[in-house]
Amino acid sequence: MKENKNGTKRLFSALMSAAIGISVIAAAAPAAFADEGLTEKDGWYILKTESDLEAFREKVNGGENEIKGKLEASVELTNDWTPIGTNDHPFNGEFSGEGFTVSGIKADDGASDIPSGLFGYVGESGKVSNLNASGDVTGVDEFTAVIAGSNAGTIEKCVVSGSKLSLGDFDNFGAIAGSNSGTINNCAVINTAFTRTDSEKAVGAIAGNNSGTIKNSFSYAVTATGVKENAFAPIAVNAEKGTVSNSYYFTEVKLGETAGTSATEEEFASGEVAFNLRDNSSGKVWGQEIGKDKYPVSYSGKNFVYRVQFINGTAVHSEQYVTEGTNAKEPSKPESKDKVFKNWSGSFENVREDLIIKAVFASEEVEVEEPTEEKPDKEEEVTVDDNKDKDDDKNPSTGAAVMLAPIVMAVSAAVITRRKNR
Repeated sequence: MKENKNGTKRLFSALMSAAIGISVIAAAAPAAFADEGLTEKDGWYILKTESDLEAFREKVNGGENEIKGKLEASVELTNDWTPIGTNDHPFNGEFSGEGFTVSGIKADDGASDIPSGLFGYVGESGKVSNLNASGDVTGVDEFTAVIAGSNAGTIEKCVVSGSKLSLGDFDNFGAIAGSNSGTINNCAVINTAFTRTDSEKAVGAIAGNNSGTIKNSFSYAVTATGVKENAFAPIAVNAEKGTVSNSYYFTEVKLGETAGTSATEEEFASGEVAFNLRDNSSGKVWGQEIGKDKYPVSYSGKNFVYRVQFINGTAVHSEQYVTEGTNAKEPSKPESKDKVFKNWSGSFENVREDLIIKAVFASEEVEVEEPTEEKPDKEEEVTVDDNKDKDDDKNPSTGAAVMLAPIVMAVSAAVITRRKNR
């Protein structure tokens, strides 16, 4: 048989082109890991399901503890959960919740050597952020929390809400972290219930033990059952060993340690706490729809809180907190001894920045009446009696006497003159 060299060359070229095309497609598409079922994109593992979280955990706990993962959907856990990160392999990667929620977090009773929580150990280089979480966590050992049993890294912009946590006679019991030696920033614990069983040990709403930094965070309406008197800390236990700054709390539980600043329900609802939590270095983190939200919530892009101050002289006459794009309410008119309030110095509608509005006054003008001449009630009328002349004309004697008077006077003067000449 005669060899067809041209056909062989064409076949070889076609195979090479196909191989190159496949390689290009493979390079452009996210890499799939058949053994764990994970997908990687731009250096991040994409997590959408409970199976994805389990596969991510297995990689971390198996030694690949510097990887990065991000949620692309909320996930509800249906099985008892073994935390991410062990003592031998603490989580030193990055995990971003992207604003999604992991719910149904439960402790695995067989994992007594690992802290309870979504994460067990977060190492010094580890970072967990932008995550909402809830669960029913019953701790079986020290270091019990919803987010991380032990944190030596950074936990930021994480919210635990509507959760139940229970622990016996063990230390390091909190919602964000059982123990914190790292940084907790812009985190919150809301409407969460703690229960102690057969123990007089303390509970911390945000951290059960703190030797690190907690800042720009708050707890709201947290309850504690079975906790001895003065053993509940609304922010953190042993707070003095670390730093707590710009953090607030509202609770009806009798307090032990009171690191942080107490705020009333009204102060939370008014937007004052959301405003005070602002941290320029972190950007816009908290927001609140005043009149609807009872406490700060995650910034949505249109619910940032601004402050409007109405100033009378050097004193604050009124102060309001306003959701961006809404109007402040006009306060009562300020008073001054010698001036009259005229108006406020600027608009306070469609607020999109902090405003200082000053009272504008006008000098009080007192109207003084000029003196006027008194006028009689009725002007006196001068009348001329025309009838008198007419009467004189009618009386002949009267008329003649008037006419002869000059003649009599002349004759008398002549007689007197003649007598003198004699």
